[in-house]
Order: sequence, then C-alpha cells, then structure tokens
Amino acid sequence: MKRDKATVRYTILFILILMIFLQFGCTTVKQQFKDVSQKTKKAFAEEEEQKPPVPEASENQGFVVNINNFLPVKTTPSGESKIIGRLYLGDKVAIDREQEQWCYVTRIDEESTTQLEGWVKKRYVEKLTSHEQTAGSMIELTYMREEGSSTPVKEDDKHEDMKTRTKLEGAAAGAVTGAVVGGVVGKAVGDDAAKGAVIGGVVGAAAGYAAGSYVAGQKEKYANDEEYLNAAIEEAARYNLAARQHNDTLQKVIAATEKEIKVLKYKITDISLKQNRAQVNVRALTKISQETEQRIARLQGLVDAQEKAISDISKDTPHLKKLQSEMQITRDRIQDLKEKRNQLETLMGEMAEQTV
Repeated sequence: MKRDKATVRYTILFILILMIFLQFGCTTVKQQFKDVSQKTKKAFAEEEEQKPPVPEASENQGFVVNINNFLPVKTTPSGESKIIGRLYLGDKVAIDREQEQWCYVTRIDEESTTQLEGWVKKRYVEKLTSHEQTAGSMIELTYMREEGSSTPVKEDDKHEDMKTRTKLEGAAAGAVTGAVVGGVVGKAVGDDAAKGAVIGGVVGAAAGYAAGSYVAGQKEKYANDEEYLNAAIEEAARYNLAARQHNDTLQKVIAATEKEIKVLKYKITDISLKQNRAQVNVRALTKISQETEQRIARLQGLVDAQEKAISDISKDTPHLKKLQSEMQITRDRIQDLKEKRNQLETLMGEMAEQTV
C-alpha cells in the first residue's frame, strides 16, 4: 500500500516536472520565433533603407541633351568638385534647384537599383513642359513634340448617323488584324503574345472602326456627284497633309532611335541602367508603331471608300481626275508610312537586344 502511494506521488511529481519543462520549452520556442521574426523584419527594413529613393514628382523635369559623350555629375556646383557619376544623352532627370550655371538633378529611373543625384551644367539639361513630362524617353519626347506641332486634322463628322452594323464589321476585322500584329510586337518586347494581341486588338479595332466609318459614310447620297467630289477632294487633301506630317515625324523618331541605340551600345556600361532604359524605349517604339499602323489602316479605308463611291461616276464629271490624283497621293503616303513603320520595327528589334 505504501509502495502504491509512493508510486502515485512520484507519478504526480513527474507530471508536474514535465508540465514545467513543457511550459518553459514552449516559452523558449516562442521567444526564439519572436527573435527570428524581429531579426527578419529588421533585415527587411535595412534592405528597404538601402534602396535608393525614387524621386518625387517634380514640376521641373528635363532630358540630357547636346552631349557627345557623357555629362559629369558633381558633388558641388563647381568645375573643380568631385565627379560622382555620369548622365548620358537622353537621360531623364528631375530638377531640384538651380544655381547660376548649375542645376541639382536626380536621374529618374524607378527600376534602377542605384540612384544618381548631384550638380550638372544646366545648359545640357532641357526643361520639359507639363505635357512633355509624361514622355518616358527622348524617343517618345521627339514623337510628342513633332506630333504636337502638326496641324490637327478634324474627323469628318458628316456621318454621325452611320449604320452601327457596318461600324462593328469594320471594328471586328481590324481587331483580328491588330491581334496578329500585336502578338508579334508582344514577343518582340518580351511580353507574352496574348498581352501583345490584346493591345494590338485594341489598336486594330480602332483602325477597323475608322475604315468601316468611311465605307458606311459613302452609302449616304450627296445631292449630286459634283458635291461629293468636292467634299472628297477636300477630305483627301486634309488627310494627305496629316500623313506627310506624320511621315516627317517618323523620320525624326528614327534618327533619334538610331542615336539612342549607339548610346546604349557604346557609352552606357551599367547593365541594369542600359536594360531599363532600353525597355522604356521599346515601349515607346511599340506605341509609335501601333499608332502608325492605325494611320495606315485609316488611310487605306479612305481610299477604299472613295474607290467604291466613284465607281459609278462618269469619267467626264468635273473634278473626278482631281480626286483620283489625291487618291494616288494617299496611296503614296501609305507606302511611305509602311516603309517608316518597317524601319521602326527593325530598330525596335535592335533596341530589344539591349534589354537582355
């Protein structure tokens, strides 16, 4: 009986000791987890602190211009101060303040792992307007400026009551074409083909809608052939002028792109900076190429609509030859734009090579 009581006491004592041990052990484990968690949070915080701050939106932004090699970034506004970095042609910067011939800038590159800021000679930094600050690259800025200086072309609003069916047919056809083109572009810039097809489909639909609108518009009868021809000549001349201006813009964009590729290939040694900048350029070129494709589709739609409309007009009708002349100019403009678009796509491929 005494042995049984002793056994019970020992058992109870053992259980108490075990419970104390378990309680102590759990507390220790919890503390260890807590310590690890705190250390992890601290490590993440330190890592975030080490990341360069992205410059805040500034009312004053600019691009580096008029340099053949690089623009030295200095610690103080003095030619004798230490050089802490380099800016290259086309780099976008936020301008913090100015002092005589100098300005304090921060390179705008949200994806870069290193931030660069300091003093540079302000004659090499061209300030941007509030509208131009949306440009991500010098290529896009060139396009924006040239397009903005072109004479705006007002859409013909005579066909507000066009049949919805014809519009949708044109949009559907354009979406299919745009999806194919977009898939190719998407692959070129490193995105998946599906995303490129969606983007291309949107652009293609807009182009198809325009073409459909022209075809639908010619279904409405003018008072007579002479009235139609006068209106058609005026419309064709207006769009031919816009096409010529866009072609001139593309020529300047091509020249800017060729220069940018040389900068990326031979002057910028920072791999991360080169890749990020090339990606921005590819996005800009993709957008420009898509807009050019849309213009081509609109012009082709215009020619198709006019050809259909004049098919039953007598050859002796006054002004018919004038319209046919304008239509030939439109075809030439289309060919010019196609050639420029092909040049852009070739350069886009070269630019994409700098992203890897």
